[in-house]
Amino acid sequence: MGMYGWSGYTAKSYREQIESAIKDIQTLRDKHKFDALAFCGSSGGSIAFPACLALGIPLIMVRKEGEKSHGEYVECHEHARIKSFLIVDDFIDSGETIRFILEKAIQYSECDIEQQLHWSCVGAYQWDSSNAVYEDARVFTIKVPHMRRKQKYGLPLWAPNSVI
Repeated sequence: MGMYGWSGYTAKSYREQIESAIKDIQTLRDKHKFDALAFCGSSGGSIAFPACLALGIPLIMVRKEGEKSHGEYVECHEHARIKSFLIVDDFIDSGETIRFILEKAIQYSECDIEQQLHWSCVGAYQWDSSNAVYEDARVFTIKVPHMRRKQKYGLPLWAPNSVI
């Protein structure tokens, strides 16, 4: 059986990957002023959970389509504190996971009529440098149901070697 994402790392190399990702994410946060990290699945969560703890910022967890759980489809603590977020995943291939996280997080923030959160996304960070790509702006189209329209987002995609 092949190794994928974080499961292919030894304990030592995984710890080094987490430490490196936290430094990159802090550098991105200093430049782009986001308040939270968003992820979907174990590949994003393997870095997002320790990074949020280290940086003292909220976490937005988006469940995969069809995932069975006792929790909500999007789970977040301190959601009122969030104005913008960074998506974290291992790498970006088709961009479908990034589009999915973006769409579900924005929908979640838009559906809270009382608090009118209106989160925005600053981009996506790919922590697995062996597969990561850098792009200035890949365009993602998401559905915004209450507005009955689609919205386009041009998001930068950062790889470990592109964070300066």
